Amino acid sequence: MEINIVLMGQRIRAARKEKKVSSEVLAEKVGIAVESLWHIENGARNTSLQTLCNIAEALDVPVDYLLGRMDSPAESVVRMCASAHALSEDQTRTLMEMCESLIPIIKKKM
Repeated sequence: MEINIVLMGQRIRAARKEKKVSSEVLAEKVGIAVESLWHIENGARNTSLQTLCNIAEALDVPVDYLLGRMDSPAESVVRMCASAHALSEDQTRTLMEMCESLIPIIKKKM
């Protein structure tokens, strides 16, 4: 599998902004220089697996999402649930679509 570092950087930045975490705070949590984080987010530099795992943990998103192997951070949760209940791939897709459609409703009520 080839890693798209541009997509990875975009997803890191989007997750960071969604969580309302500054680049300085994230860099400090991860243990890297803020300049290094900027390079990663801009797709100018790849990162180590350990740093990627630290970023994913700090942002509470799956590494697979950051790598582009999932379309959304919630997909890993849905896939775990589907696997635990032995759902087919079609049923899993349906469950994912249902979850995605409920998010705006849940956000609106909060």
